[in-house]
Amino acid sequence: MPSAALEARIASSVRLWGFNAEDTILSLGLQADAAPAVVDTVMAPLSVGARVAFAQLQQLAEDQVWDLWAALMEEEDATVIFIRADWCWRLLDAYDQLAREHQKRFARRLTAQPLRHCIVVASPGTPPSKDMARRWADIFQCQPTWYYSCAEAGPLFVVSPVNGELTEDLVGHCAEGLSWKILDGELWVSGDMLFESYHDRPRSSAEAFDKERAFCRTGHPVSVSNAGGAEILPEPFLYDKFLEKDVYKHMYLGPMQDDTKMKAHWGVKRVNFIKWPLRKTKTGFIVPTRKPTNVDIIYKPKYKKQRK
Repeated sequence: MPSAALEARIASSVRLWGFNAEDTILSLGLQADAAPAVVDTVMAPLSVGARVAFAQLQQLAEDQVWDLWAALMEEEDATVIFIRADWCWRLLDAYDQLAREHQKRFARRLTAQPLRHCIVVASPGTPPSKDMARRWADIFQCQPTWYYSCAEAGPLFVVSPVNGELTEDLVGHCAEGLSWKILDGELWVSGDMLFESYHDRPRSSAEAFDKERAFCRTGHPVSVSNAGGAEILPEPFLYDKFLEKDVYKHMYLGPMQDDTKMKAHWGVKRVNFIKWPLRKTKTGFIVPTRKPTNVDIIYKPKYKKQRK
């Protein structure tokens, strides 16, 4: 990635979230190698003198949600929260299991230091949830903002509810400094924040851009708002029944060496051949006997035919 593109991403993130030296940025459950975890939660805040804190989790284990709540309780100065979308409902459900005194303590903490932003880092094909927005606003006293990005371009667009409601008029707006278009239901963007190519992957690099190498595909399914035509609506991935059947056919009906049906079954097979037993003479020589055997037993793998 060119240094100018990285600088443009950092500047865009600072403008988008309004980072300042008084902020404390808390990252909850973001993957360490994800673009938002590197740029939005570390590089951009540090560029303006803000403080950063982490609660990194490697997997979606049920008991690890308490590590997120522990981080929220300990980081009383946090003003901006980044959280992975797949952790949101787990965090909200765990709130009901907190002791009453801990819930009151968390409410007092929000009163003393309100949150400016609660940013839900959403993956492609993950549309906003109205129910989650309402419940989140009740507990955290701050409306969540769905944040869509990609490693190739950085910030793409955000969706913010009003009073917990996601209406047709409230849609995503493309990040500052990016131009966008929609091809076959997928978002393509152009701007100074784009990367140049994948390292040592020329074919993938060529597929990532259009013929003019002006726009880059993001992998995000979107549509255009009916309100004004200048806003973006995130869409879920479409369910392809025929594709699923084709995948099922190749996975479960095709040859799979790891499948127990395709492993060798060892059985006994008789093979006719002549074997001359050896004997030792009185003078110490080893010679074959005059009574050969013509049947012996060896082991050989036999494969079962797979049923269709």
